[in-house]
Amino acid sequence: MRQIKSCKSSVSTEAVDKAQAPDLHTWLAQQALALTKDSADKRCWLLAHCNDGVIWGEVREGQLALSCEAFPERGLALRWETLQQARLFSDAAEVLLWPGPQGWQATTRRDEQGNDAEYIDEAHLLWGTERWSTKENGEKDGFIKVIEGVQGIVHAPPVTKAPSDTKDPNARARLKVRHYLGEDEAGVVRVVASRLVGLVSPG
Repeated sequence: MRQIKSCKSSVSTEAVDKAQAPDLHTWLAQQALALTKDSADKRCWLLAHCNDGVIWGEVREGQLALSCEAFPERGLALRWETLQQARLFSDAAEVLLWPGPQGWQATTRRDEQGNDAEYIDEAHLLWGTERWSTKENGEKDGFIKVIEGVQGIVHAPPVTKAPSDTKDPNARARLKVRHYLGEDEAGVVRVVASRLVGLVSPG
């Protein structure tokens, strides 16, 4: 059951000059560390959509580990040329990297500071009903390859347990999503912004 909660929240957007940040992996790692610098919870994840696949990441001991490095295949890599968008997210904040009309933009939303806001949290099931393979190469460096039934959708989120194909939603990996509420010009309350908050392993 969804519950409306209150918080402080701020949002800012700035241009990202690729010439000043030619190594996308390094830039994202720096942003991830900045997100959790003043937070008691140091967990931070990356979800990047690219032309050639999905890349997951997780900050571990100050380093950004990537699923495409755990499973190097098909040339999938974190690079500007193939990036569609990327989200670095934690309990406290999110950085959304997206291509704007004038170039790449980074929108940062932080909670616990800024203006009063109301929000609701939801759990969204991830693609992946079972482990991609029972072989050792289906799990590596904290990433587990999962597949969505006969659809053939494969990705490797940083979860601690593989999903099981049951009707229980807790048997699937889930993304925690936060929707911020606001009034439009007619006074109707609606979702005005959303961000990722966390990744929950199956079980």
